[in-house]
Amino acid sequence: MVCRCAKTLYIILITLSYLLLQNISYAQNTNKNKYFDFLISNNLISPDKEYLINLVYRINNGKDNDFTIYPVMENTEVFIFNEESNLWIGKNHLRSMYPVLSPSIKIKFNGYSNTSDCLQFEIIHRRTGEKYLTPCRKLWKRYFYESSLASINDKIAQWQE
Repeated sequence: MVCRCAKTLYIILITLSYLLLQNISYAQNTNKNKYFDFLISNNLISPDKEYLINLVYRINNGKDNDFTIYPVMENTEVFIFNEESNLWIGKNHLRSMYPVLSPSIKIKFNGYSNTSDCLQFEIIHRRTGEKYLTPCRKLWKRYFYESSLASINDKIAQWQE
């Protein structure tokens, strides 16, 4: 009986040791990779209104000015503000005009046809050409939200009558 318990305990210790070593190895590999994400204060967007984007990133080898940032949306024209040139840069501008990576950037939207769209940023290493994409954040058009809210309120009022 004691022998079985000792063998079971030994197997458990070996398994836990293996898992611990795997987690340490994973953490070290994760720290070597580059990480890019962003936060936006509001998921409801309006045309020509400026939005401050806070970028969250980790770069182990390199500097912020080694990377340019480029906003990507499928059905909405988005502009990013380049503080160095003091210009709003859109998709028809040269990639070399896009701003360098910084902890916060300003963007604005111009015209859209769909009710929602996905915003993400492409970060490009200027020397190597390596590209990184942030996760997608779904943004809703304010006019769609307001018209949907009015429609819901009308239906509730009709239902109550």
